[in-house]
Amino acid sequence: NEPRELNIVSDNWLSVVEKLNAEIDKRGDPLASIIKGEDELWDVSLMKFIYEITRSSLPDNLAQMGTRGLLDIDSSGVPADARLKIEELFDKVKKGESDPSELKAELDRWNLFDEYEDRFLTIFKRGR
Repeated sequence: NEPRELNIVSDNWLSVVEKLNAEIDKRGDPLASIIKGEDELWDVSLMKFIYEITRSSLPDNLAQMGTRGLLDIDSSGVPADARLKIEELFDKVKKGESDPSELKAELDRWNLFDEYEDRFLTIFKRGR
């Protein structure tokens, strides 16, 4: 989601839109956008665009997450996605790709340290 380029132009706005649309069509970039706004309020125009895109994509995103089971909640009230992230962090810590403090913070965030405490401490016992 990093912007590659930003172009600010001033001309007859219909002419600018036509040129930009032609350039976007030529590149075939489905994620390119043209945002029209006043110079002094460009950031408001950008925020409105982000809000509208987010709002319109929410139903589809929720459906996709639901299909993948990422919105499921276990009997402890913990989302399946949180459990997946914890497992990924255990794996990364074991491989030395992540600091154990990040895993500890995630466990604390979900109030799950007691449940995973033995497994967490085993990481340090193996390191000796």
